[in-house]
Amino acid sequence: MQNEEILNFYKRTSAYTDLGLYRSFAINLPNKLEDLCVLLRKQTIHPAIFNNSEIFDKKVCFWGDMTQIDQNILLREDDILPPSIGIIAELLRKNANNSIDREAKDKVFITCRGIALLLAAILKAKGIPARIRSGFAEYPNKQNIYLDHWITEYYDKKKKRWILVSV
Repeated sequence: MQNEEILNFYKRTSAYTDLGLYRSFAINLPNKLEDLCVLLRKQTIHPAIFNNSEIFDKKVCFWGDMTQIDQNILLREDDILPPSIGIIAELLRKNANNSIDREAKDKVFITCRGIALLLAAILKAKGIPARIRSGFAEYPNKQNIYLDHWITEYYDKKKKRWILVSV
C-alpha cells in the first residue's frame, strides 16, 4: 500500500467510530488537539475512581462535585455504549451543553478504551487519520500488576509521522 492509501484507510470509520448524525457535532469541536483533549477529559470520569472513597467526600476535585454521584452505582458506560456515537448521545442526553464546565453528574463514566475510541472517532470526522492502540503497563502503586491501557494515534502531516495521544 502506498502511504496515501494507508492514511485514507485510517480516515475510514467502523461501527465503533462512525458518528452518524453526530458527525457535524464532532467537526465543530476544537481543532487544536490540546483543547480537544482537555474538553474530552472534562466530559468523562474513569470508573477506577470509584475505588477511592475519599474522592466522594470532596465537593471540589478534577472531575467536579463528586458528592452529586451515588457511589453505590458503578456505571461503565463504555461497556453499555461501546460505539462512540453512543457515548456522544449519552453525553448530550445528560446535558446538551458540551462545555468544559460539565457537572460531575452529567459526565459519562468511561475507561481509557472509551475515550481513545471517542477521540479517534472525532479525529476521523475531521478528516484526520486515527487509530487506537492498546498495551499493558504497570500502574503506580500496583506492584507487578499490569493493566491494559488504550491510547489514540493520529497522523501528523507536517511531521509526517504518527503521534501518540493519551487523553
